[in-house]
Amino acid sequence: MRFAAHVLALLPLTAICWDIYFGQLSPNPIEDVTHRTGNAALTLLLVTHTITITRIITGRASALTFRRLTGLYTYFYAVLHAFIFFGVDYRFDYNLISDGIFTKPYVLAGLTALLLITPRAITSFRFGAVRLRNYAVVINLLVYPATAIAVLHFYWLLKKEKSEALVYLAMMAFLFVFRIPWVKSRFTRLNKTCP
Repeated sequence: MRFAAHVLALLPLTAICWDIYFGQLSPNPIEDVTHRTGNAALTLLLVTHTITITRIITGRASALTFRRLTGLYTYFYAVLHAFIFFGVDYRFDYNLISDGIFTKPYVLAGLTALLLITPRAITSFRFGAVRLRNYAVVINLLVYPATAIAVLHFYWLLKKEKSEALVYLAMMAFLFVFRIPWVKSRFTRLNKTCP
């Protein structure tokens, strides 16, 4: 199962590499790859939330088996997304980057979301978990505003057609409902009463 999870998580990267090798990217290849790595990061971020919600609904800890894996792949694609944007598109030009951060809201939002999930990625490893154990609760909670900001980043990025961003927004809203204390406690009580 873990092997299959790795394969599924790497499908977006494999598709990108395939299209690069065979010259099947759009007329704007940098924008194409930036968009696709961002989509992969946002999708996997929502998948990670889905795994957590599955644990709440079913009461089975086994549902959490793949959460660390999907979380790390989320961070991988987010970092790749940022690298392509700042490194390949902007060529690490300080003036371009600073101008983008302060004049384009979607750039600032994307960078903020990346920074917010960085501590969670660090604590996925033993050395990080030990060093930051006193901040574990806060670090876990940071994922939620990071998700909201990431969806906002995507919404602002789209110039005309916003339907794709609205789908992500609807998915996020649905998943976040299960984090409302009384909803979560209701499922917790239900799982305790079920055999």
